[in-house]
Order: sequence, then structure tokens, then C-alpha cells
Amino acid sequence: MMSGSLTARAETGGRFQKQAWGSMEWLIDDASHGQAGFSLARMTVLGGKCSQAHRHPDCNEALVLLEGACEAVLDGQTISMQPGQSVFVPQGSTHAVRNRDKSHAAVLLVCYSSGTRSYETA
Repeated sequence: MMSGSLTARAETGGRFQKQAWGSMEWLIDDASHGQAGFSLARMTVLGGKCSQAHRHPDCNEALVLLEGACEAVLDGQTISMQPGQSVFVPQGSTHAVRNRDKSHAAVLLVCYSSGTRSYETA
């Protein structure tokens, strides 16, 4: 049996950060679960928007598209994504998520290999 407690669930939400391009909803990380050792977020990219290009020098990242369609831009390479597809973003790689569909949001699950992460704009 697992010890501990469930204090954030995808159904009920976590910490919410609104962005010009959409939002990040932090579900699990060291801030919410002590020493979780990883981070999990729900990312929404509004129709026709693109997240800011950035990199994480201290962790890997995985993107999994749940709803909609989008493009992951990874070190200048564009990768088209459909629901169920994933993209691995190696530590230090410059990346962004672009939603070319102007009428529908793209929703992704984003996982980081660290409970805290540095964010550097590209």
C-alpha cells in the first residue's frame, strides 16, 4: 500500500498561471508535494497562439497532446502533433508549442524530470 496523500488531481486542478498564449496548471511538483522529484502540468495553448521559446537547463521535458492539434518546435525543428502523440525535449533544448488552429485550444500534459525547474527565455 502506498503511503502519503493525494493533494492535487487533474480533475480538481492545481496552481494556475495565465499566460498571453494560454495557461499552465501545475498539478504536481515539489511546491505542492514536498519532494515529488518531478513536475506535472496541464498546458493549454489558445487558438492561433504560441508559447514563448525557452529552455530548461536542469531537466528533461515530455509533451503529450491530449486535445486539439499543435506543433512542437524543438531546436528549430517543427514536429506536428495529434492527440496521443508525445515529444521528448532534452535538457537545455530550446522549445515552444504552437497552435495553428485559430478556433480551438490545444491541451497538453507536460512532465518534467525535476520537482523544480529553471526557465530561460530563448
